[in-house]
Amino acid sequence: MSGDLQVQGLFYRAGGTEILRNLSLTLTPGRVACLMGPNGSGKSTLLKMLAGVSGKTPHAGRAYLGGADLFEQTQAVRARHVSYVGADLRTEFSLSAREVVEMGGPNAGASQVEGAMNACACWEFADQELRTLSGGERQRVALARAYLQDS
Repeated sequence: MSGDLQVQGLFYRAGGTEILRNLSLTLTPGRVACLMGPNGSGKSTLLKMLAGVSGKTPHAGRAYLGGADLFEQTQAVRARHVSYVGADLRTEFSLSAREVVEMGGPNAGASQVEGAMNACACWEFADQELRTLSGGERQRVALARAYLQDS
């Protein structure tokens, strides 16, 4: 699925506080967009909602990717088209950077994992435990996992 990401009239309220109000936007493939705003203005809420990782759904509005309604898709279908990389990647388990990246493509071969990690400049610490990496290194691992997801 390719095409524009279109958000139309999105509203979201949490605990009586309006987080998103009548938000509409169109993003075109191949273009860079910047989402800016103060803390608590709904940037992460919007992105998590679109990616389907927050469990939150809008109170009103729709979002379409290539004409398909994102909010009507299952998590598995949406994950084929949308990746979300949060601010910080953490794990409670003793996992290497390579193991974390492999989670992005459970059927990926070793060369695909290595390629994703090389593309995100994190292959050099593939065998290090995620918890020992700096914030920037963990971010690169998270990007490699999303890259391997191929959405």
